[in-house]
Amino acid sequence: MRRPKTLVSTALQPDVLYEEGRVAKALRCNVKTLQAWRMRGCGPQFLKIGRLVRYRGSDIARWMETRLMCSTSSPLPQDAV
Repeated sequence: MRRPKTLVSTALQPDVLYEEGRVAKALRCNVKTLQAWRMRGCGPQFLKIGRLVRYRGSDIARWMETRLMCSTSSPLPQDAV
């Protein structure tokens, strides 16, 4: 029997730096989607360390909170795609 997919198994710790592959897995999106969001400035905040891109778990959680909706007719956040 397959286990239901939940974000609990992919939870991100607030004070840890994550590679984009791990963040994409947690958000259930493609790495290319994260890259496109970065280019458009509409995704979660990230750190640039030399050529490396890293995400803090706390920034991902904060970004997700800004996407909470009560209705499908609610206005989207200003930076939503």
